[in-house]
Amino acid sequence: AGYAMAFVEKVNEDTTGPFKHIHFSPARKRQFKFAAMLHDIGKIGVPEALLTRETRISEGQMEAIRTRGEYIRLRMNGSGHQCSVDWESVAALDEDMALLEKINKAGFVPEEELQALGRMKEKSYVDSKGEQKNFLREYEFEHLSIPKGNLTFEEREIINFHAVATRRILSKIPWTRELKGIPSIASHHHEKLDGSGYPDHLKREEISLESRILAVIDIYEALVAQDRPYKRRMTPERALEILQAEVRANHLDSEIVDFFVEREVYKLFLTESG
Repeated sequence: AGYAMAFVEKVNEDTTGPFKHIHFSPARKRQFKFAAMLHDIGKIGVPEALLTRETRISEGQMEAIRTRGEYIRLRMNGSGHQCSVDWESVAALDEDMALLEKINKAGFVPEEELQALGRMKEKSYVDSKGEQKNFLREYEFEHLSIPKGNLTFEEREIINFHAVATRRILSKIPWTRELKGIPSIASHHHEKLDGSGYPDHLKREEISLESRILAVIDIYEALVAQDRPYKRRMTPERALEILQAEVRANHLDSEIVDFFVEREVYKLFLTESG
């Protein structure tokens, strides 16, 4: 909401730029402020475990894999032959274990590591009951093989549904005439100019100015925030580079991003966040 209000104040001061014909009245500013404050209210229906997940699989699940690896290592060290496991040496096993640890915490997994993970999926061992078991369980491989981020497609869809939930919740409130646009503004902050966003796949001309501004602010704030358990805080410079990349992909409004940078709105909370 702070970024949103700072942005519209700059818009109201603009006499030569792209928003020189735009004016936010006190009522319009109030509506936008409430929409910015409430844009993620739909996340109250998203499981907290998804919102706060820091790794691809949990520490408990990773510990189960470590235990499996330790069992295999003991079998290999205590046997004169290695016919019951699919590793040629303890060193090869250790390499696989190190790779799993790395992948579990990585934000992005390169193709060569995904291929190595695929080969690992085919490896097996004989357990203490004499049964042949795959080293990686299906759910472990599914989560570890996510190329970017730590959510599967199904889990991402659950989180994305928060935009619909936001609209449903806010539409239940009997807003005054001057505030009736709040549900639409708030729920469309993940729409993209090319229509690839959600929840309604709107295109540029269908997305309100407020929602387009909120889309830029939301991405920037998420990137520089220090309270996200699933990612490290990014520098403002790197965050602005990502905004420009989103502009080139026809996801974000170039005039809004340029205005956000040129009028230094992005610097609003730098003193507080470091």
